[in-house]
Amino acid sequence: MNKKPARFLALMLATTVAYGAIIPVVLPAYVVEAATVGPLKMVWQTPIGEGTILTHYEKAYGDQKSKIYITKVDLNNEYVEVKPIYGTNGHVTEKQSITKMTNEAGAIAGVNADFFNMSLRGAPFGIVVKDGETISSMGHLPYYYSLGITADKIASIERFGFTGLVTSQNGKNMNLRGINKEEYSSTAGKSHENQLNMYTPAFGKTSLGTIKGYKGVVEVVFRNGIATEVRVDQPGAAIPADGFVLWGHGTAAQFLQQEFPVGSSVTVNSQTTPNSKEWVQAVGGHALLVNQGKVASISADSAVMGKTARTGVGVSKDGKTLYIVSVEQGSASRGVTLVEFAQIMVEAGSYMAANFDGGGSQTLAVRMLGETEAKLANRPMQGVERRVPTGLGVFNTAPAGDLAGFQLTGPTETLIGQAIQFGTKAYDNHYLPYKIDANQISWGVEGDSGSFEGTSFIARQSGTSVVTASVNGIQTKKNIHVVSGAEVEQVMVSPSPLTVMPGQTLPLDIKIKTKKGQLVTATPLSVKTSVSNELVHINEQMQLVAGEQTGQATLTVSYDGKTTSVPITVGATEQQWINFDNIAGISFAGNPEVLTSKGSFLLQSEQVHGSGKSAKLTYDFSGASSANTRFAYGKMGAAPIAIPGQPIGMGLWVYGDNSNHWLRAEVIDSKGKTHYVDLAKEIDWTGWKQLRGYFPSNAAYPLQLKSIYLANLPEGTESRPEKGSIYMDDATLLVPYGQQFSDIVNHPYKKEILYMAEQDFVKGLSANKFGPDVALTRAQYVSLLARVFNWELPTQPKLSFKDKVPSYAQGAVQVAVSMELVKGYKDNTFRPDQPVTRAEAAIILDRILQQSATPKVQLKDQKQIPSWASTPVANIVGLGLIDPIQGNFKPDSPTTRAVCVAALYRLIQR
Repeated sequence: MNKKPARFLALMLATTVAYGAIIPVVLPAYVVEAATVGPLKMVWQTPIGEGTILTHYEKAYGDQKSKIYITKVDLNNEYVEVKPIYGTNGHVTEKQSITKMTNEAGAIAGVNADFFNMSLRGAPFGIVVKDGETISSMGHLPYYYSLGITADKIASIERFGFTGLVTSQNGKNMNLRGINKEEYSSTAGKSHENQLNMYTPAFGKTSLGTIKGYKGVVEVVFRNGIATEVRVDQPGAAIPADGFVLWGHGTAAQFLQQEFPVGSSVTVNSQTTPNSKEWVQAVGGHALLVNQGKVASISADSAVMGKTARTGVGVSKDGKTLYIVSVEQGSASRGVTLVEFAQIMVEAGSYMAANFDGGGSQTLAVRMLGETEAKLANRPMQGVERRVPTGLGVFNTAPAGDLAGFQLTGPTETLIGQAIQFGTKAYDNHYLPYKIDANQISWGVEGDSGSFEGTSFIARQSGTSVVTASVNGIQTKKNIHVVSGAEVEQVMVSPSPLTVMPGQTLPLDIKIKTKKGQLVTATPLSVKTSVSNELVHINEQMQLVAGEQTGQATLTVSYDGKTTSVPITVGATEQQWINFDNIAGISFAGNPEVLTSKGSFLLQSEQVHGSGKSAKLTYDFSGASSANTRFAYGKMGAAPIAIPGQPIGMGLWVYGDNSNHWLRAEVIDSKGKTHYVDLAKEIDWTGWKQLRGYFPSNAAYPLQLKSIYLANLPEGTESRPEKGSIYMDDATLLVPYGQQFSDIVNHPYKKEILYMAEQDFVKGLSANKFGPDVALTRAQYVSLLARVFNWELPTQPKLSFKDKVPSYAQGAVQVAVSMELVKGYKDNTFRPDQPVTRAEAAIILDRILQQSATPKVQLKDQKQIPSWASTPVANIVGLGLIDPIQGNFKPDSPTTRAVCVAALYRLIQR
């Protein structure tokens, strides 16, 4: 639990009157009306190992329920062991989730145990003894009750303590306060102030070192009992595998400096109390919940008494049965108070019981029958597992046995005609995982609802089929529901609509959605498909294959009388995207990392396709093992480049080096998923060649291009060069025909309009109408400039014009006025809805560019151009941004949407 040191006093179930001084407070049990509380009601029960049974219960509290899991462990069973699990790789402060901890230890079940301070490294407050070794000594917390197990496997709930003594070779000694503890407060004062503590390899890779608020800290490193290093106010020392570190502050620091110079020897004696029993396993707990079969008078701060998720452990009167109890809290489970938890422990059978950490730490991991690893069995209070330092594990030490039972895994729903296969989860007579040879399974079906072909079950009719499987006389069954057409809500095809390029093959994702909302993936055997003409066909793998002609078609998919149709477009428009002239921030990366310094990704002009520069990807795969795939990445910038719109793919001109390396693009979708797009399986040419790659149909738009890279596969690597270069230029996007505006099909500025629309600089008047000849208003023009040039707009624009500027344009107008690109009129109006004349448009562009040019041909209406616009018009026409109309500029005519968009396109492409 995340508590500061002072706040930790509350966790010790006490009221603080001074730092380190504690007065226990006994709180009365909460009164719960008996009529509102139900008994433990079993939901399911299963053995999970020798002598170990997991039972899921529900318990009603009025109109609410709590989910409860009880792991009952029989310590009389010779194959059962219960012991602490902790940390990572034997280091208690390297916290990890209980599920990972359980699997690392090889346990069949694990729960969280002791409390800890989340703001520190995470050493537990209480005791950890494993196989007789003290991993962490019991803190000086007299109100803590913990679980201990003796050498003869008798468990008890005890109030543990710790004593220790460090003796120098001179015979001087000092009490040892603790082993592998971080700072905490107790009835005996601060744990580290003027105290001597020890740190063993079980603590972590390094010792405690200096801590906040302490000066003059001394640490002495020992190997095989001999001091090898003395450190003062230093970070934690590396703890030797054959030694430990003694840590001292104040009088303890003086003791260490005086008695343990380098080369001196030490003797350390310690013991866990009570010492009347031989404790081989122990793990820290918390409050005593049950005492001699009755709810205890619980000493606790009120903050820990309320409803929350809980973990605890109880023992039977003879100490031979453990009850490990977990209670969920969340939307489906109420949680319980500490007193209610104690009542559950009594109901479970506990004679004595102690509380463990709860809340966000509460976790239960279980290896169910037939599984090979433990998985999370409950839903943590915060939705995810918290990393903790300690837990309690249950182990099954039995030898491998004979097959005792198994269950079938696989789908529970299928479609008529569909072939499905099943897996198995098996266990032996000791409840250990058992691997079944698939060839030993005899398959069958009850009734005539379906049949097996080899190991595949094929449903012949709708309804419920019962599949049987037998191995060595042991049989199991599985009910399979076969969906009928009457149960189908929708036949779903993805992508929809379908767009393919001539010659492209596109996998189809067809799902059957039932009226209950379930989705069943279809296969070629379960649905019927047809197309309306010969432009495309569907192959046996349920892929859409396009011919070489462009055009329209329709795909029809039906299942048991339920039908859907999807339009198909063959062909797409190729739109210019990246020409590499002005792209910024590109860089090179290699994988393995050693290759990064060997390659480069740079702009150059030595080999170009259609513009001033191209990108050169230079690779050198030498120095990395050829046993694994080696990569050379051309990264498109510090951040991926946005791919505008919803194109179906991309084109790229590549100057190949005939290296036969694999060329791909790395694309990130809106959900953060990475997709890999093949551009060329092998670069088997020299010179320029246009490549095309298609984005996966399941990619979520919008997309981003992260890199273009080469892959050198292990197979055949000896025949491919390790060093070389390729060039890339003129990247395009493949936009489906259906995404064009219908009113610009033959427009001279079609390319410019489509590009600017794909970049989200402009939008159509509707989904399929652009309005190329519609006049652009002053407000619209300034807003377009703001988007194209990415102006930083004020969040609360302030304008002084008398007339109202539309809210969408206010920020852009304020910036444009401040930049002196536009002005208001003498009557202090802006006139936002007034069309921009061609002369005004030219002046504004000229103010942005500030570049002189002369028209190639004299304008016929030069004399009609106002003197204040003459030079700007000449510059803009001379630069080719605005085209004359039959030799005239027509300065007073409105600037159309098409003319403005074309001018800005040409400007940003310069």
